[in-house]
Formats: sequence, C-alpha cells, structure tokens
Amino acid sequence: VKLRAGFADKVKPSARTHANNSALIGAAAHRAIARQAVRESLVLLKNSDNLLPLAPNTNVLVAGSGANDIGQQSGGWTITWQGTGNSNSNFPGATSIYAGIESAVTAAGGTARLSANGSFSGTAPDVAIVVFGESPYAEGVGDLTSLEYQPGNKSDLALLQSLRDQDIPVVSIFLTGRPLWVNAELNASNAFVAAWLPGTEGAGVADVIFKTPAGATNHEFSGKLSFSWPNSASQLAVNRNDSSYDPLFAYGFGLSYQDTDTLGDNLDTSSSGGGQSDTIFSVPGTLEAELYAAMSGIQTEASTDSGGGTGGGRNIGYVDAGDWLQYNIDVQTPGSYLIEYRVASDVGSDGFAALINGTEVDRQAIPNTGGWQNWVTLSATVDLQAGEQTLRINAVGPSWNMNWIRFSVSN
Repeated sequence: VKLRAGFADKVKPSARTHANNSALIGAAAHRAIARQAVRESLVLLKNSDNLLPLAPNTNVLVAGSGANDIGQQSGGWTITWQGTGNSNSNFPGATSIYAGIESAVTAAGGTARLSANGSFSGTAPDVAIVVFGESPYAEGVGDLTSLEYQPGNKSDLALLQSLRDQDIPVVSIFLTGRPLWVNAELNASNAFVAAWLPGTEGAGVADVIFKTPAGATNHEFSGKLSFSWPNSASQLAVNRNDSSYDPLFAYGFGLSYQDTDTLGDNLDTSSSGGGQSDTIFSVPGTLEAELYAAMSGIQTEASTDSGGGTGGGRNIGYVDAGDWLQYNIDVQTPGSYLIEYRVASDVGSDGFAALINGTEVDRQAIPNTGGWQNWVTLSATVDLQAGEQTLRINAVGPSWNMNWIRFSVSN
C-alpha cells in the first residue's frame, strides 16, 4: 500500500526541510494552534444560571488534583509509557490549567489561589474552579470494570460537595479520555466542562471560561460530543440508532453561551455502588484482592496466577505509595490467624501495612519475584476479635501486585 501511495519515491523524513531542526519544537505558532485546539474541543455539559463565562476580575479558588498537573492533563503515552511519574518541569514551555487561569485573572485585576484540596483562609472565594479526572493511563492499565467515575473512592465528589456546602459556586473541569458516569459530580457542580486531555496548552481552558476584561465573551464554547454520554454506570451500549437509545447527553451535544441549561442538580445516582464490592468476607476464608469495598489509586488487571485463590481472574496493581484498599470482613471466632498475601513485583518494594479497624497488625516488604505475574505467598500471624471489622491495606512502597488475601486458623 505504501509503495502504491508513492511513499518510496518521496524524500525520507531525515532529509526533509526542517528535519533535525530542534528549534522548531514548541514553536510559538505550533503552540498557538494547540491552544486553539483546546478551546474548540471543550464541551460544556452544564451551566446553571449561566454561571459561565466568569468575570476575570474576581476572587477565584482553583482546586483539584489536575489543577496544576501538566502530566495529568496530557494523559498516557506522555514522556513515559503510562504518562505517570512526570512533573511540570518535564514539560518546558507548557502551561497548566491553573497557570492559564492565574494569568487571565491577575491580568484583569482579580486573584487566583491554588489549593488542591480546596482549603482556604480569609475571604471566601467568589467561585471555585475544580480540575479533576482520571489519572494518566495507557493500554491495559486503563481497563475498567464499571463506567462509574471513582467507584469506591469519591474523593473528588467530596471536594465538590464541600465547596457547594459553603455556598461557593463550583465550575468543574473534567479531565478524561472517554465518557464516564458522573451524575453525582454533575449534581455537585454549577457548571461542568468536559476538557478531555488538553495537553501542554492548558491556558486554552481559561480562554473560554472567562470573559474579556471589558466583559465580553472571549471565546464561545463550540465543542460537541463525538460519542454519547452514559445515563447510568451499567449503560455499556449507548449508540445512535439503537432502538433503546437513551443517553444522558446525546451524540453531538454541547451547550453554548446562548443556550439555556435545564439539567438541574437532581440526576439519578442510584446506580452508584459507592464502592467496588459490598461483599463481607467471612474469616477464615479468602478475599479476592480486586473485590475491595473502597480504595484510592488502585487499578486492576488480568491475572495469570493459579495459586490458590477462589477463581478470580484479576489482580490489583500499578500501586503507588500512599494508595490503599479496604475490605469488610466478619471474623467468626476470636483467636490467632495465619494471614497470607499472594503478591508479585518485578522490582521489589517496601510493600504495605495491614490494619484492622485502624490498628496496624502486620507489615510486609515485597521481594523482587522476577515478574509482575510471578507470584509468591507472604504470611504472618495476627490476633483477631470476633465480629464485623475493616481490613485496610496501606501501600508503604510502590510497584507491587496482589491477587488474594487468605485467613486461616493458626496452629
């Protein structure tokens, strides 16, 4: 096909005009086009009481994990395979969403405060812009078992609700590469923008959500959904021309500043599990690691381990220090128990601490097992009281997988 297309007769890339001219990397003209692409791809999903566009000469709080994180706004396959482990310094010349907001606001005589967790002192802000969404991922790591955003770990929802509870209008900027079920987050937002993955030119967001200093619309929202947005966490098939087509937002949807938003704050959130699993595991017994009741930062993947689990085909992994998992257990009889963990790591790790009802009962370092799917079993003896309790696994170190946890009566 390439021969028929004439590629063999063309000049090879290394001999073309501008080849090897590193001065063109990040050229101003190229960044301007990228910033334009950001502006034109933003999709406005909600705008209660025409909150947007905002006056720039105002007191703005900028919150959320993605507010000042160029890596998160760039997504996977960015510098590293998964797009993780990067800092803003790895993106010379790039602009975070917060930096773009700060520039627009301060130029108009307003103030912009950055607070990832939404805390502030002194005068309450006139508006909060919360930038949040998925962590970067590439193949495999981004696989989901549910369309629900943050199942079992509603930290971003809690941030939105805390600001709303203080009567602060909330503008949500959602970073994602795909449609996700965010009914609860929509309800907690006065305005909601699907910003996708804007990449290095985060200032394109401020270009659209703020007016000019003179009070005119700077740039209109023109982005439209290129796919349908799900109405529930289980609505896996939602395609145009389906006989049962019933999305939350249809293909091609996208508000402009001339439209009247009627979405409201009462979208159905009943299909939210609030957690990945409602299972209460009986002890003695085996817990499949992917059936956590709650978590932070954890992802799952297909497992090839056949070493003694209950048939679960997935394991948890891609762990960073500070991540955690939580399980509900019901200890049948008080006493001494052998606790076993099925783990793997390609590099070794400081591992994790195990806590029962908030008290640490065990700590395990994880050796280099020779591969992410080369499994070993670690163990310890712990004393447990009878009754329903919470088992929590806190990641002390990164880079380990877990397939199951087993409790058996100690001899």
